[in-house]
Amino acid sequence: MTEEKAVNMHFRHVLRSITLALVAFGFASPVMAQGLSRVELSGGWQLLHGEGNTESLNGWYGDVGLNLNRVVALVGGTDRFYETLDVSEPLGNLIINLRAQTRMQTFLGGGRFNLRTLPRIVPFFEILGGAAHVSNTATSTISGLAAETTESSETHNVLQITGGVTVRFREALGVRVAVGQRRFFVDGETGSATRFAAGLTLGF
Repeated sequence: MTEEKAVNMHFRHVLRSITLALVAFGFASPVMAQGLSRVELSGGWQLLHGEGNTESLNGWYGDVGLNLNRVVALVGGTDRFYETLDVSEPLGNLIINLRAQTRMQTFLGGGRFNLRTLPRIVPFFEILGGAAHVSNTATSTISGLAAETTESSETHNVLQITGGVTVRFREALGVRVAVGQRRFFVDGETGSATRFAAGLTLGF
């Protein structure tokens, strides 16, 4: 078995264990307390800052949470990051222009643990896993010549651990801020990035 396959198998085993534990804990507790939304939607802006001198990526996120009880919720969501880099360099009487674009689409699922000791302020902790699809496009042009474009894409496993707080104006409306660590599993190796997010929440 290759190292990459071993990492992938371990990753899937961890996700299955987390999901089973969440479901078991959720159904072992009282179903729903009065006044608690069954479904929570959240969406907004986020920033992903990689290790070292890696450029930060900006984007959006959206997720949906199903509250099993006052503590545990099952969560599924997606997000998208963008980065565009434009560079121009003179070469004699010519100008070389380079545009590099990076797009990352991530699909995640897992569990959220809420601490509902206060009516309006709800700290939470999340463990989510899934896949990230990364695509890169580089276009180079030289004055007077046709543009040349190269493209590449790849998909990696992702594990994300996040902590944050939801501040509610009322039960059905609030704001959410979060910070966490996102780990990427690429060819048997791992990389990490810090994620910051802020958005609105709606309860139903």
